[in-house]
Parts: sequence; C-alpha cells; structure tokens
Amino acid sequence: MNKFFLIGNLTHDPELMSTANGVSKCRFSIASNRPYAEEGEKKADFFTLTAWRGVAENIAKYCKKGDKLFIAARVEENRYKDEAGNEHFGYDFTVNEAEFLSSLKKKEGVAE
Repeated sequence: MNKFFLIGNLTHDPELMSTANGVSKCRFSIASNRPYAEEGEKKADFFTLTAWRGVAENIAKYCKKGDKLFIAARVEENRYKDEAGNEHFGYDFTVNEAEFLSSLKKKEGVAE
C-alpha cells in the first residue's frame, strides 16, 4: 500500500490548468508544522503536490492561501540525471483525496 497522509496549510493559491486532452490538473504547496521546536524555533516542512480531475477542480475552487487541508496521496520516487551527469532525487505526491479543514462559513462571512 502506498499512502501518504498530510495536514497543513496552503502556501499560495492553487493553480488549476488543463492538459492538452482537457484533463484538470492542480499544483499546490502545503506547509506542515513539525510537532517539536529546534532550539526554541518552530519548523515546518513544505510539500508540492499534484491533484487531477475532480479533486483538482474542487481544491482550486474552494481553497486559497492559508487554508488547512488533509491530504491522502500516492508517493512516487523521482530520480534523473541532468545534462551535466549530476543525479537528482525527489518525490512526487499525487493527491487521491482532499478534505478541507478550514470552515466554509468563515470564508463566506457567516457567523457560526
């Protein structure tokens, strides 16, 4: 099973685009706070994720910078050599599910 779970806040507004075949794609970044402080200073980790189709459209439609999301994603290893022969390594996160944790009522200005 390949599942990655993440809770964090969007670092910028999501970017919705379409492929040449008309498939919706959304790229966005999330900052997730570490549960501990290093030398009294809190740290965060940053993740760039990609969502497709309906999930992509919903994230782009309902989310903005600062919103808190729960993400379930698939992780893929990404290794390649550049033109100079240097090896690069990273991970690609493809979103399967997203749950919006920021209140829609607050966004719409409705009192709770």
